[in-house]
Amino acid sequence: MLHVVRSILSFLLLASTVVTLPASHVSAQQATPDASAAEGDFAKTIDIGGRALFLTCAGEGAPTVIIDHGQWGSSADMVPLQRELSRETRVCLYDRAGMGQSDPPATPITAPRTAADVVADLHALLEAADVAGPYVLVGQSAGGVFVQLYARTYPDDVAGVVAMNAVPPFDPDAAPLMTEQERTEEMAYYAGGEGTEDFDWNTSFAQLDAAGPPPALPFLVLISTITQCESPDDICGRTYGVYETGMEELAAQWPQGQFTQVDAGHEVFYNPEAVAAIRQVINATRDPSLWEMAMATPGSGTPQP
Repeated sequence: MLHVVRSILSFLLLASTVVTLPASHVSAQQATPDASAAEGDFAKTIDIGGRALFLTCAGEGAPTVIIDHGQWGSSADMVPLQRELSRETRVCLYDRAGMGQSDPPATPITAPRTAADVVADLHALLEAADVAGPYVLVGQSAGGVFVQLYARTYPDDVAGVVAMNAVPPFDPDAAPLMTEQERTEEMAYYAGGEGTEDFDWNTSFAQLDAAGPPPALPFLVLISTITQCESPDDICGRTYGVYETGMEELAAQWPQGQFTQVDAGHEVFYNPEAVAAIRQVINATRDPSLWEMAMATPGSGTPQP
């Protein structure tokens, strides 16, 4: 699928360093606190100020895990991971604007949505639904970018972050490995479009660069090996090494960053090793010494208790 390929490799042209603030920003104060997802099984659309987003929570305990789904997907895609993690803590899924059971973004849409729009929506949703933090944020593909920006925007609300096969920023080493048509398609993808999930990634990564510094909390970059590529000769296979290096560098940018690979498809969260790695982040928020031990181990991949 095209979005899988694009999640594995990005061709990002940052033509401008100007950060555009989201026109559709909705503050939590505008939301209507008409339901509480603080405990028990919960599945409901929540008003965040003139439109509603779908939220579903299960399990008990702290920290609360918030899962952000992949591009063009919905919370339904992440139910298997919720089911696994909710055995030991509270886990909430939501549908981004216009996906699943959520209302579309505020209309008219005058420009493609950005990561800051998504973060504003999620922050308003969690406050309106009375979901207490701090959170462990887990994001798949596009969601892997959004959880990074959320943590850097609201660091006091976050206890840990997992970015799974996240959409990467531009790496000039990738361009020579693509055909002219592939480069054209990547540029169009990163510029965004009129669809709800056709994000302006150029602006989104500029927003991430302009956000506060990465906070000192457990941060796991979790990616699939080259096994996720259909062929060593397709765009995924040809550029996988660039992606791999970029994700290693991303982990190194965070004070408590760790990098882990598992042999899995793009939906890495189906892999038991991946689920175990996410659990390590959750456990580290309860006992920071677990993450300190992992950081002190040279060449460590998955943090070990």
